[in-house]
Amino acid sequence: MEMNISMLRSINLILRSLTITRSSHLWCNIAVIAPLDRTKINFQVSNRRFSFKSAFKFIFHTVKHEGFIFLWRGNSATMLRIVPYAAIQYTAHEQYKRMLNRNRRKKHLPPHLRFLAGSLAGITSTSLTYPLDLVRARMAVTEKNLYSNLFQVIMKTYRQEGFRTLWRGYLPTVLGSTMYSGTSFFTYETLKKSHAEYAKGEEPKPFERWCWVL
Repeated sequence: MEMNISMLRSINLILRSLTITRSSHLWCNIAVIAPLDRTKINFQVSNRRFSFKSAFKFIFHTVKHEGFIFLWRGNSATMLRIVPYAAIQYTAHEQYKRMLNRNRRKKHLPPHLRFLAGSLAGITSTSLTYPLDLVRARMAVTEKNLYSNLFQVIMKTYRQEGFRTLWRGYLPTVLGSTMYSGTSFFTYETLKKSHAEYAKGEEPKPFERWCWVL
């Protein structure tokens, strides 16, 4: 009976993590991130030196010659990647925390396991969504007549360059994600533990959680 209750709680936690992270990243990406992300990728694949003035010129040129909506070109691929990426990452982190916590009496993991749980979550989410990162980048920097939708990007890349191309750059990306996710979740969990000790076990308020994420 106790095992069934524990299983139901785990399932509820997974579904709640998926829902919260999917919706928050969805609206944030639609409103702000997509045009800025497209601008960033444009400078990454070109020889031009980045500056705020150059970035503003790129955005202005795009709006003037291709239309305001074109700033969101490739956003469908971004959404298809970032939403499941974030959902998988946060959900996996909760599950890895449970797996690594051998002492059920303690709510918080020791420092090295906090970092390990975050790193494993980063590896999991990156591995499951990586090909979409390539699709996102190609759609963001190519003309509309070359790729009209993300399915066309995948098929053209597969036919012309092979399946392995979809995974090009995976190793450095996953190594970077390991360190980034490990550090990020370690910092968050450490602040959460410090708050619990200061507030005598009281759960942090939403605004406090938001500040920690920043």
